[in-house]
Amino acid sequence: MTQSNEPGRATELRDLPTWLTVVVILLCLAGGGGLVWWYFSSPPKVVAVPISQEMRMPVRQNGGGGGNNRPPRVVEDWNGDIRPGNNGFQARSGDVQMWVRKRDGQAEPNLTVYYRNQLLPREQLNLLRVTLLANREDQAQRMKLTPEQIEALRKIPNVRGMQLSADEQKALRVTWTAYESAAADKKEEAKGAVLAMLDALGKKNLDATKTALTASVTAVRAVLTPEQQKMLESGEL
Repeated sequence: MTQSNEPGRATELRDLPTWLTVVVILLCLAGGGGLVWWYFSSPPKVVAVPISQEMRMPVRQNGGGGGNNRPPRVVEDWNGDIRPGNNGFQARSGDVQMWVRKRDGQAEPNLTVYYRNQLLPREQLNLLRVTLLANREDQAQRMKLTPEQIEALRKIPNVRGMQLSADEQKALRVTWTAYESAAADKKEEAKGAVLAMLDALGKKNLDATKTALTASVTAVRAVLTPEQQKMLESGEL
């Protein structure tokens, strides 16, 4: 093979030997394979990115809520005391609590005495709510209560607190009035009398209150259908 580079001059070009061509190709393949092996076998580099204080997320503490670092809520147990409450006072003694509320224009406050712990399973207590729901047209329709059922439910006693006799209610009111009107140096003694009476009434009337609650639950079951009972027991209403 000849090629003319300049006028009147010829240059002869020779073909490469076959073995040299093969060597060059193998070297190229080996070099490329080595590069690929190095790329995939080398561990990835980790780049540390500084985080500013504004970018840091709050740390949840044990007992905290909402993903913040507030301290856990501490519920104070002030059993055996009388304290101001919503529109009145609260008194706690043993398993008994009393709410004392007085509305404008009332000569005497309302005293509501009940047990702090549930006396029946939650499902049964939910059934008793129907004596109140029956007076609400929207809830009665939702439960598909018939007029006959509503009338029967309104006759069932709504047991909402401790079962107290008329004499016990009168004695408790007298004791509370004495506490309210007691002089500063007699206040602690009068408070002790209120708390002691609540504790004694709670122990005395525990069985009577359980019996009244159970009787109301039985009466409610006799009026409602199984489907209606299920709606109440599950807390759906």
